[in-house]
Amino acid sequence: MPLKHTQPGIALVTGASSGVGRSAAVALSEAGWTVVVCARRADALEDTVRLSNEKGNGKARAIAADLAKPEDIKRLFATIKEEFGAQLNVFPFDQYAHQQVDWTCSST
Repeated sequence: MPLKHTQPGIALVTGASSGVGRSAAVALSEAGWTVVVCARRADALEDTVRLSNEKGNGKARAIAADLAKPEDIKRLFATIKEEFGAQLNVFPFDQYAHQQVDWTCSST
């Protein structure tokens, strides 16, 4: 399904090891987005990256993290900032979005 009215940027897709998260990552990649996929299962994330890169722009990147752990969240965003040097353009919220965490990749 083509994404309309979007300008590609950097998207973080959580829960991307399967299901809706995987589908969202592939769709964003097909639409030209740089996609960072995140979930606990690194092996399944690599499948998502492979699918995203095959069908999309080849810019998908996996970062395994457990979003129930604040230290994993901090590592995730530090890695995104280090590798892409940019603010996220899209961040789908999930059950962990209520945590008191700096979601902006700003340095503190």
